[in-house]
Amino acid sequence: MLRLLEFHRSPNCVKVRIALSYKGLPFEMEEISSADRSPLLRAANWPLVPVLIDGEVRMRESEAILHYLESNHRDAPSLTPDRIEEIRRGDALRDETQARLRPILRAAFNEAMKPEPNRDASAVQRLGAALEPALGPLERVLAASPFLLGERMSTYDVVLACTLMPARASDEFARQSPMWAFLRDNLSLPESMGGVRGWVDRVLEHDVPPARA
Repeated sequence: MLRLLEFHRSPNCVKVRIALSYKGLPFEMEEISSADRSPLLRAANWPLVPVLIDGEVRMRESEAILHYLESNHRDAPSLTPDRIEEIRRGDALRDETQARLRPILRAAFNEAMKPEPNRDASAVQRLGAALEPALGPLERVLAASPFLLGERMSTYDVVLACTLMPARASDEFARQSPMWAFLRDNLSLPESMGGVRGWVDRVLEHDVPPARA
C-alpha cells in the first residue's frame, strides 16, 4: 500500500492527499514531528514533507509526486488534461497566478509563524485586501466553469487551490493550530471572489484522509 509521510496541515501534503483520494488509491498516512525528521531521512534522505513511499520507490516534493501518480497509476481517474492546448493554458494560469500570490501569502505565513505577542493582525488584514486584484483573472475563469480547465478537476486545480489554503483556513485546522486560527481570523478570500471561494471548497472536498497508520 502507498504510504504518505506528512505534516497533516501542510498545503503541500494536502495536494498529495487530494490526488490519492481522487484517484481512489488506498494509502496510509504517517504524521511526522517537525522536531524529529529522522523518518523522512531514513525513507528518502530528505528532511521535508511530503514523501510518498510506493514499494521500493521514494518520491519527494508534492508536484513531483502528483506527476508520479499520473504516470504510474494510469488505471485510476486522471488529473491530466486531455489536450496539449489545455496543458499549456494550465501551465500559464498556474505560473501567472502563483507569481501574483506568492509574495502576499509568503508575507502572511511569515507573520502567522511569529510568536503570538509579535504578530500584527492588521498587517495580515492589509495583505488580504491585496488578494482581490491578484485573483481577478482566476475569478473570471471560474465564472465560466467549475474548474480551471472546464468541467473536470486537474492537477492545476489541486496545486492552485491548495496554494490558497491560508486564505481559506478550515475550522478544523484552526482548532488544531494557533497559526491556522490566526490565518482564519485575519486572512480570507474576499466576498467578491465567490467563484474562487466555491472552487477552493470543491477541490478541498477531495481531501478525505484514511485512518492514520
